[in-house]
Amino acid sequence: MRNWLSPLVISGDSLPCLCADAGVLIIFMPYMMMGGTAPMAFAGELAQCYAEVLAGLVIHQNYVFGAPFIIGCMPATVDITKRP
Repeated sequence: MRNWLSPLVISGDSLPCLCADAGVLIIFMPYMMMGGTAPMAFAGELAQCYAEVLAGLVIHQNYVFGAPFIIGCMPATVDITKRP
């Protein structure tokens, strides 16, 4: 079972993928849950998403400048008031 990552953290599993060889297309999509690991407001979640994506882009481009990079975001919501 994987541990939850706090916001604005790039896991050790993702780091080798961001430092791929030149010419390898990287698709970087952080997953965040509004009300869980991201703010409940959509604007706040979007700001956090782009902060995480830009951090990944900086790492990727610092390793191989000019390599292709696609950004995305997987927003979701969590309702902590409901029980299973």
